[in-house]
Amino acid sequence: MLRLCSGFFALVLLAFGPSLRAEEHFETLTVGVDTFTNVTVTSKTGTDVFFRHARGFSNVKIKDLATETAKQLGLEVAPPPAPPPPEGVLSKLEVPPEMREMQEKMAGELAGGMQRLGRQGIIGVGLLLGVLYLFHCYCCMLICQKTGNAPGPLVWVPVLQLFPLLRAAGMPAWWFVLSLVPLVNLVVAVMWCFKIAHARGKSALTGLCLLLPVTNVFAFLYLAFSRAGEEVEAATSMPEKVTFN
Repeated sequence: MLRLCSGFFALVLLAFGPSLRAEEHFETLTVGVDTFTNVTVTSKTGTDVFFRHARGFSNVKIKDLATETAKQLGLEVAPPPAPPPPEGVLSKLEVPPEMREMQEKMAGELAGGMQRLGRQGIIGVGLLLGVLYLFHCYCCMLICQKTGNAPGPLVWVPVLQLFPLLRAAGMPAWWFVLSLVPLVNLVVAVMWCFKIAHARGKSALTGLCLLLPVTNVFAFLYLAFSRAGEEVEAATSMPEKVTFN
């Protein structure tokens, strides 16, 4: 019987020992902007501390306690959350696997294409582009000459060749500045197409074809290599010379 009572008493101590231990006392307890005096801790849970103080009863969150106070109470304060990763890192982490696989596939195909092309192929493409540019400049020179304007060396210079082309269309040189302004340059291009067609003695349909994809190439070649409409009209309307023997 004595052994049974001793075992029961031991179980009671194990179960209620934490609540029977001495209460913790603090002269002052500061939590944020609040300060409590004559504080006696009555109980603690996993998230809160309950205590009695000079003004009554209160409780605070363990995460709001100072680190030193939490250590005195035998509590562990969770470390502050890690800062979020930078935006660039976050965007990389959020890229779907399908998108990443597609990017890697495209990069591999591009690298393989460059390897197959080889050095000679790259040189060949560069030469082809150079020949096409020179042919374009030659056509610009013909258009300027057939409007009665000397193209000058600027017709062979990228961007600056716009000066002789504007002069050939009868447009002032200061339109070059407007052609560098976004959206405004569209208006300049439209006006130039119709004005250069008129300067070459062609109809407005030619200017319209200069604005449209695909047809603009043929219209540009037509302006460069065809005879002026005025010259054709003058040649057809000129009466034949009558000679008398």
